[in-house]
Amino acid sequence: MLTQRSCIGFLLAILVGVCSAGETRRIASAPGDDDAAFRYAQKYISLIYQGCDFDVVFLEFPQERSIFTAETGNIDGELARMKAVVSKDSPLVPVPTPLLHMELVPVRHVDDEPIRSSKDLEGKRVAYQRGFRIMNRLVPDSAGAIKVNSTHQIFKLLSRGRVDVGLMMKQQALMKFSSYPDMTMDKPILTEPVFHFVHERHTSDIPCLDRSLNKLIESGIVERLESEYLPSDPD
Repeated sequence: MLTQRSCIGFLLAILVGVCSAGETRRIASAPGDDDAAFRYAQKYISLIYQGCDFDVVFLEFPQERSIFTAETGNIDGELARMKAVVSKDSPLVPVPTPLLHMELVPVRHVDDEPIRSSKDLEGKRVAYQRGFRIMNRLVPDSAGAIKVNSTHQIFKLLSRGRVDVGLMMKQQALMKFSSYPDMTMDKPILTEPVFHFVHERHTSDIPCLDRSLNKLIESGIVERLESEYLPSDPD
């Protein structure tokens, strides 16, 4: 009997076509402290490669080391990044269709003033997860930047009054709010597309991967994955 997973793989193989049978791609990934979001991302990428008849092995590294390792060529690709954090001379090449659009939100105590833009961060103590290069562009020099290892630590610092604002992805914030009812998030101060990257020696994979990604989106599979793994947005 076919399982749901094998049925999806069979359907994608028919819709997309096979690029190279039986090969394995090793993908660098940086786990966060939100297991559901990380499992979602790995499942998403696995299905994209499955649609091209590739097997995938995920190798886990810290945020900054993940992209560096992929750039060395010892790994075949990097899970998901914004283009802005990948240098122009990098050997990593994006699959053209975005995986999703990342929304970066400020989180603060409910009684504090709203943060409407990065300019409102001036003079404030701002916590964010280390390894996110985009923060260097967003956090003003006048702000007191505090780098931590997890969103859990950001919320702890906020609840103790040690920082004024935490910056994180919207989905990360939504996963934590039930434990911190005195916290709220403002509207995103940055929205950027996020792409899957492959090493330049595998650029021949990209057309098939892009077709597979689009089929996942058009078929509603990505939407179902989001419902399964990610918290719903109250907005």
